[in-house]
Amino acid sequence: MALGLDLLPQIQFDRKNYYYPDLPKGYQITQVHCPVAENGIFKIPAEGEMKGIRISRLHLEEDAGKTVYQRGIDDRFIDFNRSGTPLIEIVTRPDLHSSLEAGTFVRWLRASMLYLGVCNGNMEAGDIRVDVNVSVKNSRVTGLGRKVELKNLNSVRYVQNAIDFEIKRQTSVLLTGQTVCQETRFWNERRKATESARQKEYMDDYRYFPDPDLTAITISESWKNRLRFSLPALFSQKIQKFICEYGLTVREAEILAEYPQMAAYFENVLKSGIRPDIVARWLVNDVLARIKDARRINRFHMNAQSFSELISLVVDGKISRRSAKMVMDRMAQTTQSVLEIVKEQQLYRIDHFDEIEEIIQMVVDDNKNMLEDFKGGADKKRHYLTGLVMRKTNGRANPETVAEILEKRF
Repeated sequence: MALGLDLLPQIQFDRKNYYYPDLPKGYQITQVHCPVAENGIFKIPAEGEMKGIRISRLHLEEDAGKTVYQRGIDDRFIDFNRSGTPLIEIVTRPDLHSSLEAGTFVRWLRASMLYLGVCNGNMEAGDIRVDVNVSVKNSRVTGLGRKVELKNLNSVRYVQNAIDFEIKRQTSVLLTGQTVCQETRFWNERRKATESARQKEYMDDYRYFPDPDLTAITISESWKNRLRFSLPALFSQKIQKFICEYGLTVREAEILAEYPQMAAYFENVLKSGIRPDIVARWLVNDVLARIKDARRINRFHMNAQSFSELISLVVDGKISRRSAKMVMDRMAQTTQSVLEIVKEQQLYRIDHFDEIEEIIQMVVDDNKNMLEDFKGGADKKRHYLTGLVMRKTNGRANPETVAEILEKRF
């Protein structure tokens, strides 16, 4: 439903017959004629607008085993731990025309699965795997060229790199007058190249027939209606909200909305009334630099309330941005509150005119000889002194007040 697909009134399981080492029973339980759903559209950003990617079907099937290739030796090993595990396979129409579009599709689809709560999205662990059919043809030829399937890509970067390599490889094959072989290939990250695994079978080779041990399942309208009303907020809706309501850039919205826990943290900070763009910049530029991964926001040592207190102090001009970063680092090592750290470390900004004037006089007295020999004009002298004052006060002096006093004196 989240992908806009039409749910079929009845689903039926079939057997896909083939022998490969990671499928020793000789067939796979899947769905061919009666999948769960079909005919949907999933929209992604492409070239400055939203592009609809058609989804032909969504079906259930069992997972096979995993063939493990050991580096440096010819032996192959079979891992059967995931055999028989149920999985969802989502099949698109050939609407993706670049590695960038394919990468965006995977990222947005993965985020959607996280919002729906049907998957934890860990591609490295195999929770989401991508098979890519790459087809290259001469522009004068109608229809699609012969496809090559790239199997089990488990990161967006691998997806994009494998597609780029395969496009170049197939183009080179066609330019030399040869024919692209329909086959299954794997991505070798070490060699940065795709490698042939086996010749690709055709539809008739699988000898599909209804699974005799599994009965057909009827999907009632009342059950579909209950599902429809229980759908959570979707990733695409969150992106639109962040851009249209909060005024974030597309990049900021994608980063903050990609994981539900980060989106929730962002919106909890906004409850304090701070401008969304200010909060977004802090999260993207400072918090993510510390936690490295938006999925770890729940492990961040500052809850939303403490973080909003800290940003408010900067926005109100009570502490500098530099001091705020010191507080963030300090809170990782103590149980003290934001205000306790600011007070203890004497981080409040110095705003009093007389106090700043006194500090400026001390800086001038300490650097009198250097200032007399200073060859720059008044502007350069003021700039130089401003740096010395800020250094002496550890960035606490209000730079506007410092500039005002120096303007009068020089």
